[in-house]
Amino acid sequence: MKKLYLLLLLPFFIFSCSDDSEEVNPNLSKLEVNLYTPRSITQEVVPQLTIKNDEVQATAFGRFNGTVPLGIEKLYISDSETKTEWVVLVDESVRPVFMYGINSATKQKLPYLYWIDHTSQSQYTLRFYEYDWVNRLGTLEYEVKVTDDKHEVIFDNATPSKGGRSAGKRTKSYPAPVISFETYGLKTSESSSKLAADESIDEIFDRKVGELMDLLKETKTKLIEAPCDVSEAVDSPNKSFVCKLSEQVNKITDKEIFEDVEKATEQEQSGSKFGFDGLKIKLDLDFFDDYDITDNIERHLNDVHNSGNANSNLEDWVSDMQELSDTENEALNDLSDSKGVIQIGLSWNTTADIDLHVVDPFGEEIYYSNPSSSSGGYLDLDDTDGHGPENVYWTKNIPDGQYKIYLVYFAPENGPATDFTVKIINGLGVRESIPGSLGFFDHNKVHIVTFTKSGNTLKF
Repeated sequence: MKKLYLLLLLPFFIFSCSDDSEEVNPNLSKLEVNLYTPRSITQEVVPQLTIKNDEVQATAFGRFNGTVPLGIEKLYISDSETKTEWVVLVDESVRPVFMYGINSATKQKLPYLYWIDHTSQSQYTLRFYEYDWVNRLGTLEYEVKVTDDKHEVIFDNATPSKGGRSAGKRTKSYPAPVISFETYGLKTSESSSKLAADESIDEIFDRKVGELMDLLKETKTKLIEAPCDVSEAVDSPNKSFVCKLSEQVNKITDKEIFEDVEKATEQEQSGSKFGFDGLKIKLDLDFFDDYDITDNIERHLNDVHNSGNANSNLEDWVSDMQELSDTENEALNDLSDSKGVIQIGLSWNTTADIDLHVVDPFGEEIYYSNPSSSSGGYLDLDDTDGHGPENVYWTKNIPDGQYKIYLVYFAPENGPATDFTVKIINGLGVRESIPGSLGFFDHNKVHIVTFTKSGNTLKF
C-alpha cells in the first residue's frame, strides 16, 4: 500500500516505478491523482480528490470531518477540448442522479438536464429534459427504461404516437417543474462514507480513489454512454455534447486505466519515492495539505476557460462550483417542512387516452390545451398512449382556495373500462389517493374530488 506522509504544504511527487535503466513508454497517458485536505475546518462542500490528465479532469466534492473526507456529494467533470464543465449530483448511496453542463467561457448552465431514477441494481429510468434555468421548468424530451444495458424508449417528445387512438392528438410533454430536481437539496443530506477509526493518510487515499473511481464508472455508464446511445437513436439535439463527453471521459475511465490505478494504489512501498507505469498510464500521485496550492489544476482551468491569466485560480473555481452546483429553489428554502409543493398525479391501467383536468382557485382550467395557468400550475405531459402518468404541479406562490380535479376518457371510442388512481401530494408525502374506474361513456368531464388549500393544509 502506498505510504504518504503528511508534511505541511509540501507535495509528494511520485514518479515512475520502473527501473531507472528502463525506457519509459512515450505513448503512456500521464494521469495525476491529487488528494486534498482543507487548510481549516469547514462545513462546506469542497474538493476532496481529483483524477486528471492534460485534457480531462474529474473532481469529487464533499465535506470533511476535521481533515477526514466524508462521502462524495457532487462530481465535477471538465475537458479543455469542448470547454465544457459538467456537474453530477449524487444520492446518499453515492449514485449519480442528475447531470447538467456549464459553458466554461460564459459560466452559463446549458439547457440540458439528465436524471437517473434508480429502480433496482439492474434497472433504471433515464430522463432527458430541455431545461429552462431562469424559470426552472423542464420539458421532457425522452424517457428510457434501461435493463441490463438494454434500452427501451418509453417516450420521445419528437415522435408522434403510434397507436392513433386520439385523432389530432399525440403524446406531448410541456414545460413543468422537475419536482425531484427542485427538492433535491431538501431531501438529501451529505452522502455516506465508510469511515474506519484512525484512518491513515494511506487508507484515506485508497478509500477516496475507490469511491471516485466507482462513481466515475457509474456516471460514465448511466449518464454519459446511455444518453449518447439514446440521443443518437432518437436524433436528439444534445447528442453532439453528450457523445463528445463520452469520448473525453473515456480517456480517464478506460478499463485498463482503472486497472492501472488500482494496481498502483495497492503497491507496497517504502519511502516517499514511488512510481508506476501501467498498461496505459504513467501515474503521478500528489498529496497536498492545502488545496489552494495545486497550480496544476489552475493550469487546467486556464486551458478550459481559454485564459492564460491568474484569475482562474482554485479559490475562484471552488467558489464558482459551489454556486453553480447549488440547485435548490430559493422559493423552497424557508419551508422547513418541505410542503411548498403541490402535485396532482394521474395513472391508469390501459392504453386508453385519459386526460387530467385541474381547475385552480381562480377558475382557470389546466389540461392539454392549456398546460399552464396564471397561478403557476403546470401540466407536464399529455399521454395519449395509455398508463400515464400525467401530473399538474405548483411549486411556488401556491394560491389558497379550492382545487377541482376532473378526468376525461378521451379515446378510443368503445375502449376498455379503465381503472385509475389520482394522488394529491403535499410536499414529500402522499396526502390523498383516490382510485376509480372510467369507460368511454365518461367522455365528458367526470368530477373526481375537490380540496381546499389553506397555508400548508389541504382539506378534502
